[in-house]
Amino acid sequence: MNALAKWLYGPAPVEYKVLLIGDYECGKTTFLDRLKFEQIREHPNHTVNVNVETVVYPKGYNWHIWEIGGIVSLPSDHLQDP
Repeated sequence: MNALAKWLYGPAPVEYKVLLIGDYECGKTTFLDRLKFEQIREHPNHTVNVNVETVVYPKGYNWHIWEIGGIVSLPSDHLQDP
């Protein structure tokens, strides 16, 4: 049955998860806009807390990008293993 599903629908997309962190106003949102929309907004809103976007690039590759709003210091509990 698995072979039939692959034949009908093609291979399952490859999934990646990316954590995008950086200093305040360093261009994280601009970078994400460039990836997702292939353009840059003139005045993007500041990210508050977390912004999660899925970018399909190239075809068949899904990038789930978690953008963390810029902060002075990142509490260690944000970086624990699941």
